[in-house]
Amino acid sequence: MTRRLEVTARGVGWARHLELVREPDGAWRARAEETGTPPDGLAAPGVEAPDALDGALDCDVALCPVTNTMPIRRLGLLGDGAPAGETALVMAWVDVPSLRVLRSDQLYAARSPLDPGTGRAVVTYTSATRDFTADLTVDRDGLVLDYPQLARRV
Repeated sequence: MTRRLEVTARGVGWARHLELVREPDGAWRARAEETGTPPDGLAAPGVEAPDALDGALDCDVALCPVTNTMPIRRLGLLGDGAPAGETALVMAWVDVPSLRVLRSDQLYAARSPLDPGTGRAVVTYTSATRDFTADLTVDRDGLVLDYPQLARRV
């Protein structure tokens, strides 16, 4: 479970910092700071509708495959005892570079269990909020090795 996340985004002439905290009662609280003049049209940082994040246990930072590790490990998607089918989750999704926090409904499913020979498994990630699905190749710790069209660990 995510308890706290800090993210900073910087551009020419501006910077934003977000501290996102999950309280013991499950409520999310955000503190955002901004300096300089951000680009026109960039959404305000922070949580617009805290109640929309009800049920979110973790955060998901846009364009950051590391945050996929948390649900993969919590759901036990690497072993033979992985749940069958998809598991629905609510995530506190942090947009980059705005640092706006939104609700993101996501689905995770084990596609192939951990192969002891290669130390790899495949997990299917689907955004139920956007029209997007990806098969993530992960290592034995659940860290993403290959996120098609986004990142590849070298």
